[in-house]
Order: sequence, then structure tokens, then C-alpha cells
Amino acid sequence: DPATIDAVLRESGGFKMGAFELTDLIGQDVNESVTHSVWQSFFQDVRFAPSLAQRRLVESGRLGRKSGRGWYDYRDGAERLRPHTAEPAGAPAYVVVEGDLGPAAELVALIGEAGIEVRAEGGG
Repeated sequence: DPATIDAVLRESGGFKMGAFELTDLIGQDVNESVTHSVWQSFFQDVRFAPSLAQRRLVESGRLGRKSGRGWYDYRDGAERLRPHTAEPAGAPAYVVVEGDLGPAAELVALIGEAGIEVRAEGGG
């Protein structure tokens, strides 16, 4: 859901706002138009395909902050969506790594530095 994704981007990713908050600020219509232009410029590469969900927002007039509704409801008295979060948990006693970790292999040392035992299985 948008609120949870935005919370993860802000709290774990260090962003000032999440992707859904940002497109509501920009305007869903403006963002969709830019996305469509980029998609066309890259010969309709599927990686840049416009979002059908965003198309529906635009078609329904939910353009973001400027219209009072987008992914979020900005109208007076509207209840703000809350992210679905879990209670903080302690560090695990150990982490199991398996196989070739590729670029993630560097994380093994960091995990160890955090005081967490690393158990290699299956040639990891």
C-alpha cells in the first residue's frame, strides 16, 4: 500500500518523501505525461511503461494535492493513511548465508561487525 511503501522509503531509504507522496506533489497528470514521454523516447521499453494505476487516478480526476486527492486524500478532515509496520525486533543470534553471494558478500563482514554470528552453508 502507498503509505507503507512511502514510510519505508523515508525511514529506511533516507528520502524526504516516498514515491507516492512525490507523485501526488508533482501531480499525477504531470507525472504520467512525463512517464509517457520517457517511455516513447526509449522505444516503448517495458521498463519505462506508464502505470495503469496512475492512468486510472488521472482519469478519475485524482491528480494529487492540487485536486485534493491522489494516492492520498488531502481534503479537510480526511484521515491520513497509516503504514503497516511491525514492532522493532532485536538482532538475530545468527545469519545463515548460502552459495555465492556475489556483490552482497561484502555484507558478511558488516554483519559480523554488528556482533551477529554468520553461518556459511552450501559453499557460502
